[in-house]
Amino acid sequence: VQGERELVADCRSLATFTLQGIPPMLAGAARVAVTFSVDVDGLLTVSAVEETTGIAQQVAVKPSYGLDMEAMRAMLYSSLQHGAEDMNERLLINARVAAQQLLQSLETALVRDGDVLNMSEYSLINERQAILHAVRVQQDRTAIVEATEALEKACEPLVERRLQRALSTGLTGQHVDTIALENLVKAPIHT
Repeated sequence: VQGERELVADCRSLATFTLQGIPPMLAGAARVAVTFSVDVDGLLTVSAVEETTGIAQQVAVKPSYGLDMEAMRAMLYSSLQHGAEDMNERLLINARVAAQQLLQSLETALVRDGDVLNMSEYSLINERQAILHAVRVQQDRTAIVEATEALEKACEPLVERRLQRALSTGLTGQHVDTIALENLVKAPIHT
């Protein structure tokens, strides 16, 4: 997109393409590397590669029209005029995305390891999860952030016990002498 505004919807689209063929993955599991390159003639090429599968797509953005000085001035003026509201909208979107990622991760964690929680911990997580579901669709970024943080705090026992279970399972039958020392980080001791 071309423009000075925070949101894509407020800018001018120059080209689009779809990275197709990526197999279904958990939310956040796809790793897409995007490369923008400009050649000596000013031709923009955008490439995207899903790193786990190697699936790639590329598009060359050929400008079909340019901007005159008046159009550039209007774009800059619009960005200055709407800067605060654009930034607030972007922060709201970021808060919603973080909330959604936490909710999806929590759902997976509860299915796999929910049995490590006692009833009061499980109830607290369910209560805070319901609150986050309710506020994430609202326009109050502060409420979304606070509800996300409250749910994260309630999930601490789950995170700790999942980690303990993973370490216990991974180290079962291991002796301390068989663990590679080069994988441990040795911090210098300061006196």
